[in-house]
Amino acid sequence: MRHLLTPRRVRRSALVISVMLGSLSALAAPAASDTLFDADIDTLVQLETVVDSGRFPQQRIHAPSRVTIVTAQQIEAYGYRTLADVLRSMRGLYTTYDRNYHYLGARGFARPGDYNTRVMILVDGVRLADPVYSQGSIGGAFPVDMSLIKRVEFLPGPGSAAYGNNALLGVINVVTRDPVPGSNKNIRLEAGSEGHTGGQVTLDQSLSANARLLLSASRTRSSGATHDYPEFDSPQTNFGRAENLDGEARNRLLAKLLVDQWRLQLIASQRTKSVPTGAFDQLFNDRRSRTEDDYLMLSAAREFTPSDSSTASIQATYNQYDYVGYYPYDYPPVTLTEDSAQGQRFGLEGQWIKRVTDQHTLRAWGEFFYDAQIDQGNADVAPYVEYLNDQRQGRRWGLFIEDEFAFAPRWQFNLGLRWDRQWTGNVTAHPRLGLIHRYSDTTTLKLLYGSASRAPTAYERYYAIAGFNTANPNLKPETIRTVEAVYEYQADGLHLSGSAFRYRISDLIGSQTDPNDDTVSFQNQSPATAQGFELEGELARVNGDRLRLSYTWQHSRDEGTGKSLTNVPRHMIKANWLSHWTPKLKSGVEVQYESRRDTLNGGHTGGRTLLNVNLVSRHLPGGASLSVLASNLLDKRYAEPASLDHRQSRLLQDGRQLFVVVNWPL
Repeated sequence: MRHLLTPRRVRRSALVISVMLGSLSALAAPAASDTLFDADIDTLVQLETVVDSGRFPQQRIHAPSRVTIVTAQQIEAYGYRTLADVLRSMRGLYTTYDRNYHYLGARGFARPGDYNTRVMILVDGVRLADPVYSQGSIGGAFPVDMSLIKRVEFLPGPGSAAYGNNALLGVINVVTRDPVPGSNKNIRLEAGSEGHTGGQVTLDQSLSANARLLLSASRTRSSGATHDYPEFDSPQTNFGRAENLDGEARNRLLAKLLVDQWRLQLIASQRTKSVPTGAFDQLFNDRRSRTEDDYLMLSAAREFTPSDSSTASIQATYNQYDYVGYYPYDYPPVTLTEDSAQGQRFGLEGQWIKRVTDQHTLRAWGEFFYDAQIDQGNADVAPYVEYLNDQRQGRRWGLFIEDEFAFAPRWQFNLGLRWDRQWTGNVTAHPRLGLIHRYSDTTTLKLLYGSASRAPTAYERYYAIAGFNTANPNLKPETIRTVEAVYEYQADGLHLSGSAFRYRISDLIGSQTDPNDDTVSFQNQSPATAQGFELEGELARVNGDRLRLSYTWQHSRDEGTGKSLTNVPRHMIKANWLSHWTPKLKSGVEVQYESRRDTLNGGHTGGRTLLNVNLVSRHLPGGASLSVLASNLLDKRYAEPASLDHRQSRLLQDGRQLFVVVNWPL
């Protein structure tokens, strides 16, 4: 049986950390400025900020998209515990949880069981997607603690066309905080429902006048609840009761060093999750059923200022992802099957921005990625029988150029072109167009168009087990074309916005069963179309109080069958209220409504309304702070659609849960 934390991996990680930190200690220059990254959401509206998910600095009103930002202050106020919680609070986004992974839905599209391959997720501009599944983890497997996040940016629709593979429906960039000057230590302890416990230690240290270091390590555990599944209601399967088989364990490490214009960063995480649902036809209520996810991300980035009118940057990255799933089966003799994947990726990226005049800017971005390892395996543990051993490598590169210019007073035009050679050998070119009109000092109108493509993953092309799954090496890339109209108003603490969108995905990739032999494979299927609109209003007061309301209507359908796509709520209403009651006490109240979602078997889940309340008390004795979160306060019973990997068509979600977090500065 293979474990993720092997001596070889420990030695390799220790060596990488030592080389990284040791080489940095030799550098000597002033620490980089962090003014823009520390700006709050009001400042981000007015100043030139990092929107477009960390790639090209632009004012939000000039960006060819409608950017959503959730700040560290909001994460603390609402008690968000995972990235999925943050994204679920944003307009137009929703999640699905199958008791193992969280999956993201955006703008009327969320295939049950898809590994978030159609939304690009970045951490400080570094891609999270692995070479095997191209997966974007947003739940317990996400490798960064929420307390280390400075803000989360979401760039939806055609604005994401600049980012290449995976960015069909949008781009999410998670910006982590930088080390602060001086010497600061902090301990964070947490406890909650279902045996949840956790601890985190964070250190900010000025190594010299010209170098700052941030180190943070955390460990969390939960025993999990007992779940009842009527689909397994028989004496042989414990009458459908999975007893205490929903546990999770996480270890996370983040190290960031700023020296002059350099930013060097290490992110490592390990996560083990028990699987209570009996997915993949495995034995039900068996404690051996679990998955393990291991991330290692290294990056080194530097900024340059070639002239007063131009800036440039380079970034080198290394990503490693290891997965293993242990699934018990009752084939004679009783067998434990190990399903595994390993991926290693090296990347080099560079950008250049030239401000020709105050009304004319040129931008360019180039990238190259080498996937040194794309391995998939499947075997019985004892007696050992191998069913899959697929090993590959891949290369891809891309180039994006954009010309932004004002052709008349209050009129701006963005013309961009993305070119890619994908790892499959396919060559693609996609435009991004934006017409922006400053109707007045408070009102902006945008008309946007973009297209993008997603190459099939190694898992979709080459995963094959005789009698169960069939490979399809001829699978073609998906392509999306999107048009969107945007309205934005900003004045005196009031921000109103609305957008209407429509898109079409051709050569859509999906799994289907061959009626001749019942094997499953991925195929290019009939196109899908979607349309909808989103409305949002936010009112901010000087004391920090905020009220945000949003409404989303969306409808998507399969052009081949004419039926609506599954797992899509037609209506979503969200309300967030952040209130400062006293200088020491604030609260975050969140209400989320979703209409019903259709399931794969032709049924539906029914609508639901959730209420989450979080209280935060600051400036306690010793400088400590305390927060108490009650999620699903009204204990609403609701379910979300399951994928074809499950016997269940719907999976019941968590009821009321309580969590307490204490922070102590040392």
